[in-house]
Amino acid sequence: MARGGMFELVSSPHYSCEVLLYVVLWLLAQRPRQLHRRALQLLCNNNSSTEGLHGSYSLSCGGGIAQLLSEQVMLLLMLWVLANVSLNAWETHAWYRATFTNYPKQRRVLIPWLL
Repeated sequence: MARGGMFELVSSPHYSCEVLLYVVLWLLAQRPRQLHRRALQLLCNNNSSTEGLHGSYSLSCGGGIAQLLSEQVMLLLMLWVLANVSLNAWETHAWYRATFTNYPKQRRVLIPWLL
């Protein structure tokens, strides 16, 4: 049975961290133009053409990462990960409780002190 760190709070802390990661990615995708306005300004100045090994190329200032990380796509991705990870964490927690008679009663499934 795993002990120490977040294992004292939840059965599967790696799943908790994965959910947190995708929630943060979803939040960052909400308004990429507003959140990253300065970065876009730096990328999209008059010198958007760059010389590379295979000739020059230009940076796409209208879309690129902002289109890739659209709100809807990231919301669906986050919901998929949350559903998938929640089911796995629940099954893992149930297995721990059935296998180890001395399993800590205060240890939660996925979210410390809540679930």
